[in-house]
Amino acid sequence: MSYDVVVIGAGFAGLAAARDLAKNGFDPVVLEGRDRVGGRSSTTTLAGVPVDLGGTFVEAEGAVFLTSNGLVDDRTWKELPPRLPAQGFYVLPGFYGTGPLGKVKTFSRGGSDISGAILARAASASLYENWTDVSGLLMADPRIVPDAAPMERVTYRELRELAYSGANVFHEEAILPCKQVGIPIRIANTNDPAAKGTLIVPENQAAERPIAGVAGRNGFCLLQIEKTLMNKERGFGRRVLGILETKGISYELSPSGIDSMCVVIDQKNFEPVENVVLQEIRNACDPDAIDVERNLALIATVGHGMSRRVGVSSRLSAAALETLAIVAYKQPVSRAQVAALRGVNVDGVVRLLEHRGYITPVGRASGPGQAVLYATTDAFLERLGLDRLEQLPPVEDLLPGPEALAELEEQMRPVSDV
Repeated sequence: MSYDVVVIGAGFAGLAAARDLAKNGFDPVVLEGRDRVGGRSSTTTLAGVPVDLGGTFVEAEGAVFLTSNGLVDDRTWKELPPRLPAQGFYVLPGFYGTGPLGKVKTFSRGGSDISGAILARAASASLYENWTDVSGLLMADPRIVPDAAPMERVTYRELRELAYSGANVFHEEAILPCKQVGIPIRIANTNDPAAKGTLIVPENQAAERPIAGVAGRNGFCLLQIEKTLMNKERGFGRRVLGILETKGISYELSPSGIDSMCVVIDQKNFEPVENVVLQEIRNACDPDAIDVERNLALIATVGHGMSRRVGVSSRLSAAALETLAIVAYKQPVSRAQVAALRGVNVDGVVRLLEHRGYITPVGRASGPGQAVLYATTDAFLERLGLDRLEQLPPVEDLLPGPEALAELEEQMRPVSDV
């Protein structure tokens, strides 16, 4: 049994649209919502309406099942499809189903989106269209990027990554029922039907572009740990993450270098136990240095196969390229020396370049503080298509005149990292 159209109803307007579609040879199904306080008055009111218009009312209770954590129970796919009429249109109330205790249970949020996806799968629909008040999804938050470009096509996976990274997009739980059986989802604008909207598709139908969107979340801090020969010490990372686990702290990501380890964690959750965690790490790992950088944001650039497309990442950050150039021409060089030349803090950029394998620690300065010195790697030369550093263009072709160069050289004299 397969239906041509799934209509997300808007009261009697949705029913009227379904009736018109049926008259024109389509087999539409209609999803209708409950009232906002979670009662069943709207369901009761609408139960007799589809019959009057030549359709069928299908009760969600006993047909849609939810788990204790609000996800769709697999029993739904056994119970709901046989209740859907083979032809004509019908109404299925949204926002609720039967919980694990046999009682009515509502969705936590995004109920109409999820109900529509459930119905699309149960009806074996070829397309699930969700009509809303926006013309599809945007590649960035319009509050930050006012002229953000629209996403015309995005994969299930890309959309889920963007939602996890902070984007206010289509409810991620509404993707799953359609994703499991490969039903495309179209987000369209009720007030602008001619707009293309956004089509959410399986991985093998991804758009031919490197980036799907950019999203971000704030409220993070960075736990930075340094120890000489850390890479030779087995279990170092396990001990650090184990200490966080015992305090109920989860982490977002953990970039590391040969002598350093960083852990990105939620600042609000970390602050109450910060002093205890730092002391336990000192006791268990005996680091050379440990520090916390606060008030950070995570920015995610999401795109199908982006990691396999040469040049995408390099276009993302001019700061990283500037820092890499300084390391290449002045190596070995410390973070403080690079920061003095660029006039900004470069800790994060240095960690990124180290994590990607373009630079690596090669020793420590002899001055106060014994700052870590960095140099480029073979991977850096390979990416540029060079065999050795001597093949880099002469630095004189890239720097200002002699007077300005002398001033820069003075700034580059060894100083200690603080």
